[in-house]
Amino acid sequence: MSRRNKPTKATKATEADTLAARFLRSAQLCRARDLKLLSTLSDLVKGISELIHALQKERGASSIYLGSNGAHFADRLAARVAESRGLEERVREHLEHMDEKLDPLSCSARFYTRVAFAFRALDSLPATREQVAALALAPQDAVKAFTDVVALLLAVGFEAADTAADPETSRALIALVNFAQGKEYAGQERATAGAALSRGHFDAVARRHLRHLEAAQERAFKIFAEFADPRHVTMLLELSVSAETAEFKQLRANAFEQSPSGESPAATADAWYEAATRRIDAMRAIEDCLAGELGRLCAVKLADAKAG
Repeated sequence: MSRRNKPTKATKATEADTLAARFLRSAQLCRARDLKLLSTLSDLVKGISELIHALQKERGASSIYLGSNGAHFADRLAARVAESRGLEERVREHLEHMDEKLDPLSCSARFYTRVAFAFRALDSLPATREQVAALALAPQDAVKAFTDVVALLLAVGFEAADTAADPETSRALIALVNFAQGKEYAGQERATAGAALSRGHFDAVARRHLRHLEAAQERAFKIFAEFADPRHVTMLLELSVSAETAEFKQLRANAFEQSPSGESPAATADAWYEAATRRIDAMRAIEDCLAGELGRLCAVKLADAKAG
């Protein structure tokens, strides 16, 4: 009768090493998968940020067009609509193929729900544009319509940041979406004040809302600074003391220095829009740097994971 050989210590060690190597390979594959997911999400966020920037300009032009009862900004509004539509097509195409690029289980139900809401938001734009063109919307209602769309697009970015697994790239993505949020508050400020100035009346409700938007920008940029690379924080600090910001702040102060009747002779809608746009375009340049750095970081880490 043969006796079964008992495993020796050396055999057990070899088996343990084999198991450890197998799980390490699985860990490397999971890390590569997570980084590929993050790279896909960062590309999506970059495209969304480009569309948001265009919609912000369209919102600002729409508010002045409506506030002036169609007397100002007709040509500029048409150009802004065309730009937004072109970028919207690209984002739609990206969103439509998200489920093909991602493992359905790699993102949360919340993420896919945010994408669904973003699609619905984009579907609402043609009707809003028709109402703006027909002067069938009050300026504040148009601002709200565009702001709601932007909020749902930004929500996809925030959900992507929550999905990110790699700590370093996650921080970069969090910095980017919070900077985008601060820039969105600046865009709302441009549109809200532009509408008021174009109709020649700046009421107390609008001024309170603008104070709120000014404070909201500061809060968003503070969160951005907590997560961003010091180089990018420096870029924001430089913008805060730039000629663009100084000009904008002067116009902002003029807008608040009004008579009790609400008249605002010290600032015009055109001057406000141009100054606010120069400041927001400067923010967009920083946003581009953040998106570029995030893409580079994802590519480096993904290459390292594959090499490992």
